Amino acid sequence: MRKMKGGRISLACTLRKADGNCPGRASCNEDGTNARVTTLHTHAGNPTFKKKRELRKSILDRCRTNDPSSFRDIVEQEGDGYSRRVKMSNNHNSLRSAMRRARLEKFPKIPGSLSALGEALRKRKNRHITRSKDGKDNLFFGAVGSSRRETRSIIFMSRRQLACLRKAKKLFADGTWDARPSTPKSRQVFSISTCTKNRRVLPLAVVLMQSRSNAAYDKLFTVLRDNGCNPRVVHTDFEIAQYSSWKRVFGRQLRVEGCLYHYVVRLRKRAKKLRLSALLKRNAVANSIVRSCNALPLLPHYRFEEGLATIKRRARRAGLQIQLAQFFQYMEYTWAPRRKIVSVYHSTDRTNNVAESWNKTLTMTVKQKSPNVWLFIDALVKLEERYAQDIFNVRHGRPANRLRKSSAVRNDQVIRELTGSLNADDISISQFLRQASYRMQNVWNPV
Repeated sequence: MRKMKGGRISLACTLRKADGNCPGRASCNEDGTNARVTTLHTHAGNPTFKKKRELRKSILDRCRTNDPSSFRDIVEQEGDGYSRRVKMSNNHNSLRSAMRRARLEKFPKIPGSLSALGEALRKRKNRHITRSKDGKDNLFFGAVGSSRRETRSIIFMSRRQLACLRKAKKLFADGTWDARPSTPKSRQVFSISTCTKNRRVLPLAVVLMQSRSNAAYDKLFTVLRDNGCNPRVVHTDFEIAQYSSWKRVFGRQLRVEGCLYHYVVRLRKRAKKLRLSALLKRNAVANSIVRSCNALPLLPHYRFEEGLATIKRRARRAGLQIQLAQFFQYMEYTWAPRRKIVSVYHSTDRTNNVAESWNKTLTMTVKQKSPNVWLFIDALVKLEERYAQDIFNVRHGRPANRLRKSSAVRNDQVIRELTGSLNADDISISQFLRQASYRMQNVWNPV
């Protein structure tokens, strides 16, 4: 199809460049009226042509909506009810480029940097991209930092999320990579969440960060502090830059706690890297000694080194000090200096599962790794609406979540009892570590 000098549209047969090389041509006005055949077709009519065009149109129209489904899923779902011959002409491979163009029609050109993304979202004509589902709020909170210094961050947080952030006394912070947009380039998707008393996860802020440096975290946390964020406890992983930045910006009174699950996973990976798996499988004593290190975070931070020394003495008595020397060296140089952040003594949340749960939800909503940035933002808009509904449910006494697993409740009870026995000197620190280490057995088992 092309426009002729007189303003009319020239039409060619769809088989002109395919098998048959049909010379059929016609012309019409721009509005489709006054059609006139100029060259006849050299083949019989196609009985499925109308159905093929109908299916193609329905597929592309769906791509123009906010549906984040993959292209393959859209083709399969829209093709239900059509014949195999019709679906053969409208398969995923042949329509992929057209579907991509249709999906991006309502969005501006993808910015090449986080600074350009911030400028694009700040424009009035693009505010619909980050507008909440109910039209009463907007998720674009602002851009902080400098691209030149690699501290740029784009913050997504609605006003109602900000109101909840100001009230939250316990935060869960973590970064993820699976849902990170392919363009513009960023180092991570950093999320901050909290949870209700009945364990409902509430996302508060999502940030695209250019880097994970001390300066980048300082800029981000300073903006949050200046907007009323004042937590008492923050649960995070063992990233030194993030930990030190929380302390610098919010003061030494802020308690930053690590994640017991990630700690055990790190120890398990180190044991495998040191090729201790075979020893731990055939030697029950060696396995018990190394596994006892999993329970060290359950001690107060000032007793961490005492607990480690107890485990090392036990290894020496068993004649395993040489085989486990490298592992104990790893514990002394990696975890003993971090004992304050590692310790989850008397903590009601020993893991960062709240943040991990939110990251998984975001990835499932985006439905693909390294998504288009506009689809990423659209997923945030949908999740913000889900958050608003959760808040409404909680305020009206209808929390939409399931109860904690009985195994988790039992774990809490056992650890509380063991901690009480240790504090009362009913058991030694060695007995405490041995018995408490069984609480992480499901994570340690693969060793």
